[in-house]
Amino acid sequence: MGELKIYLPDELDARFRKAAMTAYGFGKGSLSKAAEEALQRWCAEQEGPQPELSKQRDETAKVEDKTELPVQPKPTVETDPPGPASVPTG
Repeated sequence: MGELKIYLPDELDARFRKAAMTAYGFGKGSLSKAAEEALQRWCAEQEGPQPELSKQRDETAKVEDKTELPVQPKPTVETDPPGPASVPTG
């Protein structure tokens, strides 16, 4: 596990410690848990949207795509020689 030493303004340090203790209690590791959560969020914000594969699968299953895609004609295989019999009328 990595170790990170950072320097913060006193006011931010106090705010962070208070928020961490409120969220995770006064026990050992509460600052690390809060810092990990904050750094995860910050990194995700900087990296942009990159959904996890399992999350993406869940969302795909829940949401129908309403986007209309151009329809490509299917290739046809002619079994009869071209002529009046193979020309559709209508």
